[in-house]
Amino acid sequence: TINTGGNTVAINHTGAVTLGAAITAVGSTATITSTGSGINGAGLVTANALTLNASGGIGIGTAVSANATTYSLTTAGAGAAGNITLIDTGALNTSQITTLTTAASAQTVSLTSTAGPLTLGANIGNALDNLTLIATAGNIEGGAGTATGNNVTLTATNGGIGIVTTVNTNSNTLVLMSGGAAAAGNITVIEATATSLTATTNAATTQTIDVTL
Repeated sequence: TINTGGNTVAINHTGAVTLGAAITAVGSTATITSTGSGINGAGLVTANALTLNASGGIGIGTAVSANATTYSLTTAGAGAAGNITLIDTGALNTSQITTLTTAASAQTVSLTSTAGPLTLGANIGNALDNLTLIATAGNIEGGAGTATGNNVTLTATNGGIGIVTTVNTNSNTLVLMSGGAAAAGNITVIEATATSLTATTNAATTQTIDVTL
């Protein structure tokens, strides 16, 4: 475990960076850069501002786990080599993602909140990449932002989607999955352009699915 006592931590490596132990920079910044490969590993990174910059991908093989107030995520790997998989141990708002930059090819960006809710407080994604948003506890809720991607997948493992505030999406293919019981697993989404839609509720009870196209 690396504990900076509130000071800044910066890791810059020409090869792959594996987060094999926890890094704690509470109230400060953590910057992790791989100029020759990717960043992965399950060691929890805690910081006020976390910057991950990889010439390959982030969280390929083993997702990066973090708890930060803001995130800057940059990958340069082409295709799947630039994928991003990030697990946030708090309640994630897409407004916390201050930078999300991938290569000029199709990547998959997967963002998970384990404490819920996951809120679309700001726009996230782009028309080329595939975007997956997962809330393993709580709901996926709408806000000022739209989830955009070629393929957009929203999964609320134990809750619903748009329970309090309707979720806005813009995709070619939209996949919606909820696991909350009864009304807690309802789905309410406004989709801008999708030509393909799949909606699944996993609880053995009745849910309402409301998708506006």
